[in-house]
Amino acid sequence: MMTNGPQATIGKITKVDLPRPRTRKALLEHPDYYAYRQEVLDFLEEYEHGATPKPKPSQTAIAAE
Repeated sequence: MMTNGPQATIGKITKVDLPRPRTRKALLEHPDYYAYRQEVLDFLEEYEHGATPKPKPSQTAIAAE
């Protein structure tokens, strides 16, 4: 997956092991589809402002809230 922006880089490589040929119906029924989907969504959120991922909250900061 690529980061965004003019300084885009390879942000993460994910091996997708879903059978081919793929139809939308078959993907939606595959048990691994939603895990791959969530991984992509997490990546997009993490890199939403460019090539440097936003820092994740530390456990200390979470406990303080």
